Amino acid sequence: MAAISSYLRYSAADRRSGCPRLSLTLDAKPSIDLEVDTSYPITFTITREADDPERRPCIFHWDPIEDGFGQPGFMLFRQIPVGNPNFGWQPVSINPSESLAKSIQPREVLTSDPCIKELLPGASVSWEVSLPTVYFDSFRPGQFHQTLWVGGQIPLWD
Repeated sequence: MAAISSYLRYSAADRRSGCPRLSLTLDAKPSIDLEVDTSYPITFTITREADDPERRPCIFHWDPIEDGFGQPGFMLFRQIPVGNPNFGWQPVSINPSESLAKSIQPREVLTSDPCIKELLPGASVSWEVSLPTVYFDSFRPGQFHQTLWVGGQIPLWD
């Protein structure tokens, strides 16, 4: 069984020279009650490193739904219990026709788009969105799940 970290596609070592040093974190409450909760809020935070050698502002477009869940960068894992031959963390299979994943494509956006952000070194921006239904419906009572951002690219930045 592969460790969850083996699914990571990008790390700081993969950054191209001259690109802003941005990182993405996910934050969510540690548990939910599937009999009460009808959604699962996740906070995406993009942070620009304080010691980024590039001092100019970084302006970028990042949509938490299209880019956060749309790139093939978001994964959901389910913990298989001890005693099962497949014990450990297993990726949850999502029907490709229901998946939000798509290839990364530059797109046209209006300057008034609320997903256009500007970050100076040390700054961050956050969005709180609900986990899409295709993932939420994969939750089962009594099971443990883990979300992972395996890495991605911001297609539009300056």
